[in-house]
Amino acid sequence: GALLSFAGAAHWGMQLAEFGVPRRSDYMALYYLSRFSAPVVFVFFGWLGSVLSTAEPREACLWLLCGYVGLLSFDFLACAFHIAPPWWFRWRAGFALSAIGCVLVLCLSERMLYLGQKPMIRM
Repeated sequence: GALLSFAGAAHWGMQLAEFGVPRRSDYMALYYLSRFSAPVVFVFFGWLGSVLSTAEPREACLWLLCGYVGLLSFDFLACAFHIAPPWWFRWRAGFALSAIGCVLVLCLSERMLYLGQKPMIRM
């Protein structure tokens, strides 16, 4: 959850450094809205995945999975609209795809598949 939160907050850092800000356009309000409010979603998904990890681990995995897929698509759009450097998406795609793979392995692990069943052995 913490990795997803920090990964989403990197867009705040780029905005505070005024990196990739368009000169002037009619869509500046939309630009600022997407640059400041979209990372909040990833911070929320990371927080929710961390909070749910003890009570509902399968739900936590699905929230984290959705968060990383959303982060990957947001980074793609940031590069497509030239508000991130050209190398940004390649770097973040490697990070997001490895995180998605790890969350999928965790979600499909044996512990997650049998979570909730009562053990047959009495101790």
